[in-house]
Amino acid sequence: MQYERLVDNSKNFIICGGVAANNYLRYKLKNLSKDLRYNFVAPPAKLCTDNGVMVAFSGLQRLKKAIINDMSFVPKARWNLEKI
Repeated sequence: MQYERLVDNSKNFIICGGVAANNYLRYKLKNLSKDLRYNFVAPPAKLCTDNGVMVAFSGLQRLKKAIINDMSFVPKARWNLEKI
């Protein structure tokens, strides 16, 4: 596939989201990228947020509208992406 070729030839290391807000991980990954001769790309840390806040806000909005599901849902720590 053309996409696979693009990924295989990439020399970029990109992080974003909550991980990119962690200064220690950001520093280590930036140095690793430099050692491996990859371009390190990350948005400014102040723009990197944790999805947990968005999930909590979504839940709050559903609660305000009285959209409440029963508690029969079984959470999973790891989801098989092919089954979602």
